[in-house]
Amino acid sequence: RQNIESFVAEFNSAMGLINSQFVLDSSTQTAGPLSGDSTIRNLQSRLRSVVSGQIEGLEGGFDALVLIGISFTREGRLSIDDDRLRIGSDGSWSLIRMNALQLTHVRATP
Repeated sequence: RQNIESFVAEFNSAMGLINSQFVLDSSTQTAGPLSGDSTIRNLQSRLRSVVSGQIEGLEGGFDALVLIGISFTREGRLSIDDDRLRIGSDGSWSLIRMNALQLTHVRATP
């Protein structure tokens, strides 16, 4: 569970940093430093699609984060659905744990 919570926190932090580059300061009418940069928008879009899509190499039918209770909020942040994450009584918790460890490895790989 700690790996999943860390992943969600780090993802939300990264998305917050990206979003801060687009903010319009209403008092100065100045946009963020990268507001017109399509590269940063593409990065943001790619990060979202990686998280919302299927992840190759994960086993046991848990090949998408939404299947273990990780999904986007209306604000574009990731959240954990505790009820869906508590699966495990049926033996699937070991698969979720293994996949979370694999996901952490993928996340940490440059």
